[in-house]
Amino acid sequence: MAGPSFWEICGQAFDTAAVSMADPLVQQQATEGAVLRAHAAFVAYPLDVLKTQVQSGHPRYSRLSSLPCLMKDYKLRIFRGYPGVGANSFIMGALMFGGYRFFDNFWALNRVPDYWRPAIAGASIGALCGFVATPLEQIKTIMALQESWLKEKKIQSRIYPSVLQGAWQAPWRLKFYAATPLVIRTALFDGQLFFYNSRLRAWVSQDGVERSSSTRFLVSTVGFMFAGLIAATVNYPFDRVKGLMMGEAYQAVALSGEGALAQRSTLGTFRSICQKHGVLGLFRGLPTRSMLHATVWCCVGLGREVLASKLSSLSVLFVYYFRWPFYFFYVGSLLEAFFPSSVLYTIWAMDMTDEEDRPTFFGIITATTILESAVAPLVGTAVTNQAIILDLMVLFKLGAVLVAIFMLPESKGSHAAGGSGESSAGMSYLECSKRLLKDPTSRTVLILVLVSSAVTRGMADVSGQYNKDVFGMTSRLRATLSLIGVASGLFCNLVLLRLMKKRLSTKRQVLISMTAGMISVLLALFGRSLAPLYFAKILEGLTSLLGTFISVLKVNVAQTSGIPAGTVLGLFESASELTSLVGPPIFTAVFVASLKPVFWGQKFPQLVWVVAFFLDACVFQLLCLIPTPAFEGWQPSESSGSLMSFPV
Repeated sequence: MAGPSFWEICGQAFDTAAVSMADPLVQQQATEGAVLRAHAAFVAYPLDVLKTQVQSGHPRYSRLSSLPCLMKDYKLRIFRGYPGVGANSFIMGALMFGGYRFFDNFWALNRVPDYWRPAIAGASIGALCGFVATPLEQIKTIMALQESWLKEKKIQSRIYPSVLQGAWQAPWRLKFYAATPLVIRTALFDGQLFFYNSRLRAWVSQDGVERSSSTRFLVSTVGFMFAGLIAATVNYPFDRVKGLMMGEAYQAVALSGEGALAQRSTLGTFRSICQKHGVLGLFRGLPTRSMLHATVWCCVGLGREVLASKLSSLSVLFVYYFRWPFYFFYVGSLLEAFFPSSVLYTIWAMDMTDEEDRPTFFGIITATTILESAVAPLVGTAVTNQAIILDLMVLFKLGAVLVAIFMLPESKGSHAAGGSGESSAGMSYLECSKRLLKDPTSRTVLILVLVSSAVTRGMADVSGQYNKDVFGMTSRLRATLSLIGVASGLFCNLVLLRLMKKRLSTKRQVLISMTAGMISVLLALFGRSLAPLYFAKILEGLTSLLGTFISVLKVNVAQTSGIPAGTVLGLFESASELTSLVGPPIFTAVFVASLKPVFWGQKFPQLVWVVAFFLDACVFQLLCLIPTPAFEGWQPSESSGSLMSFPV
């Protein structure tokens, strides 16, 4: 009797895979994996760019130790090609989600033994993923190399300003020029990875049952990473050929005449490398590639195990004294529980943007935070896994960084040494803090951060319960007001901020936003119906600009202090975190006390707004005391090494 046909086997494999893909747990794991890989790729992306340069034979970026030099030269531009890698992470996640199950069922129906089936199924889906990933990988390679070509005057302008434009404009012949080595590389890699992983899982579920939980965690995390390193080493010759072919693709396909290169096949490239560098030339760049994979797999492994635990953001208290270069900010985007990402973002803003662009940058970050606060409750109703929720929230911040990359002009570099701390060499953190607080402007900004953080966090916790108790606000009305506040905040931070920048001084903008905040408090204090709350919510967007300008103030103070930027910003951030912990209990206690008939036998729930208005008035006074140049980013002379106060 004849067996089932090829198409019948494919149909059965697809039906079985579809049943598995319908499982919500499987969908959740696939989403989590794709997001984690995108985050890990962002953290490791500078290594990815370095690997591209090493494989292309760049004389300056020729080894792993060249990473600091590369990041110093590229600065913010190093992340221009990341959207290609990020998009590929989700595309590969989608293909792996159903593709591996399909091929696993397909080869099972073809009676492939269970022991070897993960390797064959992994190689099958790996080949498909490699082919699909080729176009974006090629564009990413060109965008990584074009920055050095531009610096060396090999080209007059960027070939592709963005990944999206490159994917749209590049000819198909260019996109798939190096498809063959990439398909072979991913097939070899995924085949080995799924095979090693199946053996590790079998050990953990059988022989590892008697082991401790820490041993099982070590094997499943470090073992998986080690398996990836082995797989990456075995397939590296194809990765080397792929990197060289992609580096030459533009000259070989898109150029003609002077500067053009002859097109080469995969076999021809293998032969060329061996003739020029010997067999060992096929492994040039392996340490960089190994470090890249170690970083990615460590981030993915730690992300799965640790991101679900909400560790205190007060870890900033223990990571102040940043002596390393500012471009390490990107680490905090993934491991937010361990690194003070807000401090790192602020250092990045100081190092990579000019004074006139800082409000725009922090406006983008504030708008992202507003959008994140609106999306978080919706995500929480649909997703129960806390790790995925945290992953998605971090994704918002990565998006903000990418938006800033393409919206802001490049820094002129006139203040790159700001906050370097050369004048404070040998001083302890305590000595630096004392020296900083002797400056009247720095001291005023610190008090401003303390008070404003306490009011903001405290009222955020109390206002919802106040509206419910006093006005009987329903969840539907609360959602409407929240939508108004989000729309107003996005408009003010992304549009109005740019309009005011052209017409008003920064200090005047700050005082206007603070006045709007005080008016919204008065509306809540004297309002006896829900009508004033709509206007107050509209003013909330203007009030959110205050946080943007306070961030600008902190950067300007750090830049002119002559003290390491991490010390200054760490002090401000820790003050903000501490008062954000103290603020909610204080405002809650005031609100609870106001609900009792202790005010001449009457309740006075508006007391909490009276306290808020008093503190807002203090903030307004502090803003008036800060000199105007502090808002505009006044710079001390280069010869000045002492702590400089802003001139009045």
